Amino acid sequence: MNCAIIIKDAKFFGHITQTILSGQYVVYNGKYYEVHEISPDYGIVLRRASDLYSSRRYYRQLRTYHMGKVEQSEMVSSRNVAGMKLMTGCCDFSVDTDGYLDMQDLHDCRTARHVDLREDPKAGSYRRSYHNKRILTVKLPDMDEDMRYTLGLLFSELFRSLYPAGWAYLAVLAKKPEDLEETYSLLTYDLEEENSTENLYIVEDSELDLGLLDSVIRNMPRMMEILEDYLSWHLEKLGEEAAEEEKEQTEGESEEAKKDPYRKEHYFLFGGEKVSSHLKLSEVRDYLKRCGKNPDCETGAYR
Repeated sequence: MNCAIIIKDAKFFGHITQTILSGQYVVYNGKYYEVHEISPDYGIVLRRASDLYSSRRYYRQLRTYHMGKVEQSEMVSSRNVAGMKLMTGCCDFSVDTDGYLDMQDLHDCRTARHVDLREDPKAGSYRRSYHNKRILTVKLPDMDEDMRYTLGLLFSELFRSLYPAGWAYLAVLAKKPEDLEETYSLLTYDLEEENSTENLYIVEDSELDLGLLDSVIRNMPRMMEILEDYLSWHLEKLGEEAAEEEKEQTEGESEEAKKDPYRKEHYFLFGGEKVSSHLKLSEVRDYLKRCGKNPDCETGAYR
């Protein structure tokens, strides 16, 4: 292996550890490298690792957000959108990066390798603190804990598609169900807050204002439509295959069923054999459908 070290500029260090961590592999200028070190002095230190390439790797960071008390009186603006109340305000919070999942596919948690960085001597370099930082609070009436977790997970996954260059700087935070399976718990960031509330939070994990929160607010109705459409398609697909499976029991398995294993490999399984009971996809779909009929979706305004 060629172990020549490449030292990259540390100019934007405040935006590095949200996207890349030590031990991960990256492609730079068409060549394969391992991230050897990340420091404020040198930035990213890479080692050539061409001999280790076997397939593309996917990573999910494991973070814990420690959020200060969010005072209702300190909210800067409020807007009703599609039955939800979106409020922007400021608070102090910090972020600890505990490790990451090294995955063969972004939705395959079964074969994922858990890399723990909590004992790393340089773990302090991965900690970020913000003072009086702007956050988005989403109030969701008539939603229980499972539904809030489900909606938070859906938003997190959707952001990867809508913000391909910025999703790593958006964190969707919600309290997790106490007995949530570990596989599903690792899919979203942990939240520790001073005042436990029944809200969903979206924060911009960046020293600079990237404009992502404003974009989320402006496009919230459209994002809810996308999620409703996708969940409706997903549930319809499962329903069709369930009907087909019942038909197979009397007529034998069809060639079409053999070629379409969607019910056994769909995204929400995350590499497992069954979907978590805490993942309320049908209930969230129905909630989004009701919100879509709310006139506030079109007329909501800051006040």
